[in-house]
Amino acid sequence: MPDSTPYLTMTETHSIGGKDYQIQSLKDRRQYYDPNNEAGRANISSASWPLFGQVWPAGLILADIMCRQNIEGLRILELGCGLGIASMIATERGAQITATDHHPTAQTFMAHNSFINKIHATQFSLCDWTDVETNFGLFDLIIGSDLLYEAEHPELLCEFIHRHCETTSNIIMVDGGRKFGGKFNRRMEAKGFSSNTDIPNKVFYASLGFKGKVMRYNRDTLAV
Repeated sequence: MPDSTPYLTMTETHSIGGKDYQIQSLKDRRQYYDPNNEAGRANISSASWPLFGQVWPAGLILADIMCRQNIEGLRILELGCGLGIASMIATERGAQITATDHHPTAQTFMAHNSFINKIHATQFSLCDWTDVETNFGLFDLIIGSDLLYEAEHPELLCEFIHRHCETTSNIIMVDGGRKFGGKFNRRMEAKGFSSNTDIPNKVFYASLGFKGKVMRYNRDTLAV
C-alpha cells in the first residue's frame, strides 16, 4: 500500500494456525477518508468508516477455523471480510472463495495483505445484503465474523444466506457476543437449519479475550 495514503496504517504479526502472517490495518478508529462519498452513498458514517480496518478477535478466530477445516476445493463465500484475513487463508489452503464487504476500501486492504504474505489474490465483490439480484451464485460454505451489530442484521443476513446456499451448505458465523445472536439463531432455525455452537481452539480464544461463540449451521434440504 503506498505511503501516500491519507489515513494511517500499521502492520502487525499475527500467529494463526501455527503460522505467522503480516496484517496491515488502520492505525486506530480515528482514521477516515471518503473523498468521493463512496462510503457515504453506502450509508457508512464517518464514525463507522474505520471499523472494517481493525483486527477483531472474531475475525482472527474465523481465520483460525479456516486453518483447521478441510476446505480445499470448496466454494466459499465470506460476508463482511474486512481486512480479508480469513479469506486470504482460505485461498492459501485451496478453497474457491469470494470475499465480500459493504465497505469500498476493504478490497484495498485485503489485496495488500495477500501481497505481503505472498498469497494469490482472492476474488472480491462489494456486497449489500439487501440486494436480491446478486450474481454470486450458490456456495458450499458461507462464513462471517462479528456481523450482528445492528437490529436489522439478523433478518438481512439470514435472508441473504438463504439465497446463496446449496442444498447441503454449511454456515459458520463467529459471533462477537453482541445481543442479536439469539435472534439470528432463531431465524436460521426457522429456515430449516440445524445449529450448534463450539469452541474448537480454547487456548487461542482465551488468548484473544474472546467472549462470544462460534455458531455453525447446516441443512440437508432447502426450506420452503
